[in-house]
Amino acid sequence: MIMAEGQRPASVRHYCRGNPRSGIRPHVLVRHRGGLLLMEARRHPVGPPRRGMVHRSMLTVLILITGVSAVLAGLDMIEPAPDGPCPARTSQALTDSHGTLRIRTENAHGTTLVHLCAESGEGAVTGWSARARVGGVDRDVEVEPVGDGLALTAVATPERAGTTRLTVSVRLASGATSVFTTEVAPS
Repeated sequence: MIMAEGQRPASVRHYCRGNPRSGIRPHVLVRHRGGLLLMEARRHPVGPPRRGMVHRSMLTVLILITGVSAVLAGLDMIEPAPDGPCPARTSQALTDSHGTLRIRTENAHGTTLVHLCAESGEGAVTGWSARARVGGVDRDVEVEPVGDGLALTAVATPERAGTTRLTVSVRLASGATSVFTTEVAPS
C-alpha cells in the first residue's frame, strides 16, 4: 500500500497512539517515515495500573474484611441449646407427685457442682434446701437459686468416703414441698 506523505489509513489510526488519559501505551507502534509505515512491537504496555483494577481490588478486600467480621460477630449470637442447664441426655430425672427434678453433676477438684432444674405443674419454685450425707455425717448444704426453677449447689465428694447422698427439698408456690434423694459420686 503506497500513500502520500501525511496520509494514514483509517484502520491503522487506532494503533498509532495510546490513550494518555488511561496511561496505556500501545503494544504496536506505527510510525510514518518518507511515505512508508514502520511498525514497532513493544513487549509490555507501560504506564500506571488501571483505575478500575485498583477499585475492584479495594472493593474485594473490603468485602472480605466485612464478611470475616460478620462471621466472627455471629459467633457471639449463637443461642445456648434449648435443653438449658439440665439437658435430658446428661441429667438424672427424679419425679414425685408434684413434679420433676433434673440433676446434672459437674466435678471440679474434689467438689461436685450440682445443677438443679425443677419442673412443676403446681406453680413456681419459692425455695430450695439441701442436705448432704458424707461418711455417715449429715450437714446442710447451701443452695443458690439462679433462675425460675434453676439452682446450683456444691457438694464435697472425697474419694475415701465413696458416694455422697444428696437430699433436695423444693418448696412450690402452691405450698407443696417435693423431696428428692440421689447419690453423687466423685470422679
